[in-house]
Amino acid sequence: MDYLYDFFYYLNNTFNFHFSNQIYLTLFIVVISLFILNKLTKFFYIISFLTLLGTFAHESMHFIFSFLTNGRPVSFSIFPKKIEAPDGKSYQIIFGSVSSSNIRWYNAWIISLSPLFLFYFSYLLLLQMNTSNVPLYSYEYFGYIFVIANFIYSGLPSTTDLKVAFRFSYIPIFIFFSIYYFLYVNNELFYHFLSLLNV
Repeated sequence: MDYLYDFFYYLNNTFNFHFSNQIYLTLFIVVISLFILNKLTKFFYIISFLTLLGTFAHESMHFIFSFLTNGRPVSFSIFPKKIEAPDGKSYQIIFGSVSSSNIRWYNAWIISLSPLFLFYFSYLLLLQMNTSNVPLYSYEYFGYIFVIANFIYSGLPSTTDLKVAFRFSYIPIFIFFSIYYFLYVNNELFYHFLSLLNV
């Protein structure tokens, strides 16, 4: 377990997290929980029930950001569906869905990648556990573990999300990296450009 301690000690010093020793154990339990959830994908009803909170959070992110960016959400579902593969030996689980009627280049990537905010919410919950001194192995402690594991498990965009994001979003991605290049990589060129504008 020393390597885990060294890893989290490095994170503390590098990113100034100021996590307590209890958080190290909590993160380890969260990782184990994610491993268990991944193995439970073979059991449709069990994984659907255990990840219902994460599914609701994932689809809520899509719905909220679709509404905020003029995506015009028209449907919201958190009822999982099992789609059988052609060979009949495997299946894909669609945990939930949100449909929008106005997906455009400027909002597709925001709507599609919005579940990534669940990772930030997980981080906030870890901070809350750290500052509130939640008793180890209490009901409250495992409640936090359950929510954090759900958020992380459901925080990754689905394959469909990624297809939508990158099908429409080459323009904002190009703009983002262009701004990053001018401001941070080659800021002399940026200031030269401003001088030409007499700014």
